[in-house]
Amino acid sequence: MARVNFGVEPGQVYRLNNNPERQWSVETIVLGPANIPHAVLRDVAEPSERRTISCSVLADRSQYRIIH
Repeated sequence: MARVNFGVEPGQVYRLNNNPERQWSVETIVLGPANIPHAVLRDVAEPSERRTISCSVLADRSQYRIIH
């Protein structure tokens, strides 16, 4: 499953390269349109803030960096 999810797993924490202060924790992986895996992210500092991003985009090191 890790290969399908581009190595993105629940519990990992990422940051945007252009906003390193903000950290996003992967809550779960869901299948989006056309069965493309997406990560549901929760803002670590603002837990009510959530976003859903394709796992391939989250794994793109030019956009996001894994913290832990």
